[in-house]
Amino acid sequence: MAAIIAVLAKAKPQRALAKNLQAQADALFQSSNTTLGLADGQTMSTPGTGLFLMAQVRDFLLWKYKGQESILETYGFGVVISTAATPQRQHQPATK
Repeated sequence: MAAIIAVLAKAKPQRALAKNLQAQADALFQSSNTTLGLADGQTMSTPGTGLFLMAQVRDFLLWKYKGQESILETYGFGVVISTAATPQRQHQPATK
């Protein structure tokens, strides 16, 4: 019985400290998400956030390298190169 009491007595302040540190960590993660533009309600259009600034850089590079978009890969942006399908004309029967 004494061993159980000793273990519980040791664990109680550790758990209290862990809860306090967890609350601090959660607040810091929320703050960093807001700074980066990843918090709820934020979009790429939210001024001053990391996501907003990255979108501005991307848009500038797209403008600068128009027609050569694959160059953006050297800046760390993912680029998908594809070709658009040409619409096929539908056969219409000849009219008399």
